[in-house]
Amino acid sequence: MTPRCDALAMPMIGASIALLVSIAPAAAQPSGSLGFQTTPTQFRALDQPPVWLMGLAARDRPISLREALSLAERQNLEGRRAAARTGIAQQQLRESRFAWIPALAGSVGFGQTTGRVQGSFGDLSDVAFSSVAPFSRVAFGLNPASTWFENAAASHRAVGAEADEQGVRRLVLVRVSELYHALAREQATVIVARDAVQNAQDLGRITDVLLRQGVGRGDDAERARTELASTEQRLIEAERRRQLASIDLAAALDLDPLQTLVPADDLATSVAMMQPEEAPAALVGQALGARPEIIAARQQLEARRRDRSAAVGRVAGPTVEAFYQEGLTGDRVGDLAPLRRSGVAVTWNISASGVQRVHTTAQLIEEASLALAQAEQSVRVDVAGAWTNLQAALARLDRARQARRSADATLRISQVRFRNGTSLALEVLQAQQALESVRLAEVAAFTDVAQAQVRLRAELGPVSPADLSRP
Repeated sequence: MTPRCDALAMPMIGASIALLVSIAPAAAQPSGSLGFQTTPTQFRALDQPPVWLMGLAARDRPISLREALSLAERQNLEGRRAAARTGIAQQQLRESRFAWIPALAGSVGFGQTTGRVQGSFGDLSDVAFSSVAPFSRVAFGLNPASTWFENAAASHRAVGAEADEQGVRRLVLVRVSELYHALAREQATVIVARDAVQNAQDLGRITDVLLRQGVGRGDDAERARTELASTEQRLIEAERRRQLASIDLAAALDLDPLQTLVPADDLATSVAMMQPEEAPAALVGQALGARPEIIAARQQLEARRRDRSAAVGRVAGPTVEAFYQEGLTGDRVGDLAPLRRSGVAVTWNISASGVQRVHTTAQLIEEASLALAQAEQSVRVDVAGAWTNLQAALARLDRARQARRSADATLRISQVRFRNGTSLALEVLQAQQALESVRLAEVAAFTDVAQAQVRLRAELGPVSPADLSRP
């Protein structure tokens, strides 16, 4: 995938979504001054948690996207379980390979025989004797055909388990990346809400000054107080959502949810804003060759085919048994003589249950083939959907940036009119509200682009923390 960065390269989120205009406090202006001051607001880490969250959020923990993704690889419980399943499959493969190694056995026997026995020619005699027989034995018994194909099936399952682990880790990294971007969005929302509260406070002070000077309107002052109460409510809600976003990310990383995670990366630097130049059809082809789910499904299908061959081998193939035994025998320990035994046998074991097992494995092959077809269809849908979402998110971000520029110009014009006494404070208030709204829309659009790009990258194959983050 070749990135294209011309019209899509973006500045830092603090500059692109900054609050361009705020009303300066009356105490900071000369007597009677009603001037406005332009101060960009960076999307910085929050200074401190809100008062109503102090009991929960007393400990801040800065975290970057790269660190969050690296923690997810090591500590996420789903990823660790997937790694354990891979270890089980690899151990089963080693177990199947040891079927080719002969079994070793050793024994020591002591016996005593008394009474009447019959000889080989029918003669009877009374006997009373003891016997001592220490032996060592090497035995080998297996069905070569079934053992060979069982080894092959175990090998395919081990490769499939590794692909499954990559698939789980891919989903974990995508989820953690999305949770991180959601936390960065909520942090930016809190900053916007705090600036809105500050603007409402400034406007309230200015309307109070005008009212005391006898040139203001009482309804302007009441509107300013109403707006202040509304912005404070929005700030409380923004802080609540941000704390919940921190808890969600902490849970995904197996961290203490009582810590407040603070994103060290803003929305602009966490993911490079690029889009692939390849057409969706080319992306689908890339995904079909690299997605872990497809690899795992193909390996499972091959394992099922080897299972059927092994079942046929157990029914139609011979079982070879061989042994070699060497030891000593005699009627007492001091009178032992060497004894060697060896033998080879070839047997067939054809049973009705074995034949039915062959039919069962054929059904399992059909099921695995359908699972592979379903996985390929799902990949096509995922890639097409992710590509569409990225294009739509980029278009929304472009419109949101245009809307922010227009809202910024509108606010500047309303400030000039208010300063010249040709408009009411209501006009400034409405312009501030509009700018706050489009800033929030731009933050949301920026988040959508970041998450859509992550999702599209992940739909194409395995990913690592380096693929989804930038230093």
